[in-house]
Amino acid sequence: MTDALGVSGDGPSNDGDPISVAKSRAIEGGSTINGLPITIQEFSLGDYHISNVVGGPDSSVISISGYEQFGLAILRKLVREIAGTGAGSDDGGSRLSEK
Repeated sequence: MTDALGVSGDGPSNDGDPISVAKSRAIEGGSTINGLPITIQEFSLGDYHISNVVGGPDSSVISISGYEQFGLAILRKLVREIAGTGAGSDDGGSRLSEK
């Protein structure tokens, strides 16, 4: 069983250690990092998550366009992780990461 870490937010990383350090440590430890960007202000935030945040076996990104969609997106994310359905995207056709 792989540990799945969920990262959500409405902007890029701007505090603390570089995200690349945390990402590398998590992946080296055998974890999968999934992204749930809330694309209200940053229209390329899904791409940011794909390039900088997600990684590990079966990683995925679910992009949403408003906070009101957060609950349903979390439910979809958890179902996907528990079911082990593999990498995927549930963001209206945006690219996904399998890093």
